[in-house]
Amino acid sequence: MRVQDALGGLLRIGGRSIEWVCIAPHWGKIRVVRMSTNPGPKIALRPIVAGLAVGVAALVQMVLGDPGAEETGGASSGQQPFTFVQMCDTQLGMGGYDHDVRTFERAVEVINGMGPDFVVICGDLVDKADDQSFADFKKIRSGFKLPCYCASGNHDVGNQPSAESLRRYREKIGPDYYTFEHKGFTFVVANTQLWKAPLAGESEKHDEWFRRALEDAKARRSPAVLVVHYPLFIEKPDEKEVYFNLPVAKRKEVLDLCVENGVVAILGGHLHRFAANEYKGIKLVNGETTSKNFDKRPMGFRFWEVDGNGGMTHRFIGLDRSLRRSAARYFDIGVGIGHEIVDREADWPLLTTQFSGVTPENCMKIAALQPVEGEFHFEKADRLVKFARGQGLTVVGHCLVWAKDDRTPAWIYRDGDGEASKALLLERMEAHIDRVAGRYRGQVVAWDVVNEALADGGEENDLRPSSWLSIAGDDFIAKAFEFAHRADPDAILIYNDYHNELAPKRDKMIRLLRSLKARGAPVHAVGIQGHYTIDKVPFDDIEATLVAMRELELKVFVSELDIDMVPRDRWWADGGAHREELATLNPYPDGLPVELARRQAVQYARLFRLFKQYADVVERVTFWNLHDGKSWLNSFPWERTNHPLLFDRAGQPKPAFDAVIEALESS
Repeated sequence: MRVQDALGGLLRIGGRSIEWVCIAPHWGKIRVVRMSTNPGPKIALRPIVAGLAVGVAALVQMVLGDPGAEETGGASSGQQPFTFVQMCDTQLGMGGYDHDVRTFERAVEVINGMGPDFVVICGDLVDKADDQSFADFKKIRSGFKLPCYCASGNHDVGNQPSAESLRRYREKIGPDYYTFEHKGFTFVVANTQLWKAPLAGESEKHDEWFRRALEDAKARRSPAVLVVHYPLFIEKPDEKEVYFNLPVAKRKEVLDLCVENGVVAILGGHLHRFAANEYKGIKLVNGETTSKNFDKRPMGFRFWEVDGNGGMTHRFIGLDRSLRRSAARYFDIGVGIGHEIVDREADWPLLTTQFSGVTPENCMKIAALQPVEGEFHFEKADRLVKFARGQGLTVVGHCLVWAKDDRTPAWIYRDGDGEASKALLLERMEAHIDRVAGRYRGQVVAWDVVNEALADGGEENDLRPSSWLSIAGDDFIAKAFEFAHRADPDAILIYNDYHNELAPKRDKMIRLLRSLKARGAPVHAVGIQGHYTIDKVPFDDIEATLVAMRELELKVFVSELDIDMVPRDRWWADGGAHREELATLNPYPDGLPVELARRQAVQYARLFRLFKQYADVVERVTFWNLHDGKSWLNSFPWERTNHPLLFDRAGQPKPAFDAVIEALESS
């Protein structure tokens, strides 16, 4: 924005605030910018009283979204959903100056792409508070396409702040304490250095401002979020004072004020590692840095989501290249995992940085949940769902009905020594679906309702022979969707199968889907498992299927994606005549040859360009496990070392990963 664009408007001066109302061309609407602060008369009043150039520049910076600026859309009462980012310790120079510049620039790029409402940075903007560091910080910060609010840290104003260090910070960066409001919330940005190492005159003014800011928020019934640098405490509220926390007496005073005035969260930095605590209902969260973490977590930030009822959740977003981030504008990226992930903490960073959702591999199947009629075993599924939701990951349930006799407990089909009637079979199906889908209602976003009911392409009949079919006829499919919708009306309901993108089986699937829709069955999407083989990916058939599903107004979930690097087709050929030979085949125990890795990368990239082309149809792309070492293709249909996914056995990205990212990010 040019200076003259910002200066046209109306200046309003209140007893404790300054407002600048202006029309900003690049925003395309009226903005109200408020500084509710008392950073000292030299900062707050000089622009008005003396009209000095530096004051005008500071006011323009406020309009541009610098600390203290606020966009308001009317009354501050009434909470609305919003998102924001918590960054910590950009601290240019802490992890190597060039490194920290690059990671801060990368963070700006990533955050702009995610599009939150605003960013807060919890102090230690620079490592050394000199002109060059502050200038570089401001230059990078100017790249944000959204407001950015900064708290000051000990490296910004000194371990023992002085009048000069505060003056310098206020001149170079902006106020060191202030409030801003957003969609019914009040954010109180405090200078914890004035609590850690008091400065006569300044600390008293800061304490009075802080108390009044919290009281004002409470009077307006506005939930308050405190943004600071120093954590109030690290593990326990009564712990001794050390370098990384506040003095005990001041800590108690601040915590008491926060509880008394309805503070809901305290966001801090300084630790250079992630830490989360709770105190009398207040969330205390210290996030990862973009400079140097003292633990082994990757560089990144916290992404916060606030719902319309004031509930707040957060998750980690890494700065390394990410599938979920690159694909976010097109479709979700999921992964099929076992319940054991809950105990495999080493795999969590890969899971949470690369994937936005999970599908349980086995623990939600009927054989796992109800092996004996009426005996449900929810422990593993419960743990997995709770874990996933705690990590900010969505869950697709898999699966309610598997139309294959050897994957379904025999009791389902039996009535004493005889075969169950159609009525009994459907009654059991309804009871199972109601119990399972009902239990996870609101926790699972979609269900594979019926799995693999179609006959293979070369077979004459449309549906696979099964006891489901022989007892209940094709009614069992429509009824399964009906029961699932009744149990969870908000869930996306999916028909899932393998090879259903190939022409002969695709035709059968289209007939089935049209029949289900004609009956009024609530089927919303189709799952294409996507278990492919190197050099045999059926790109044309996949595209034809996407076109057909668009015409049927159904979404597509690519539900179990991988590319087998040790082809298994011959296992079933010629009546199994080759199985003895294949059982000893293990060509790549020490890694994938370079040329094969290149071909895999090319074919994965082509797949994702196709998915991106049909992003209006593709809802989610799910890989069938995290990395090569966990793939089912290491043991099915025989033991071998396989390499079908984007990450190797150490969880490191392969050439296929780079190719997919490039496909997603290219224009």
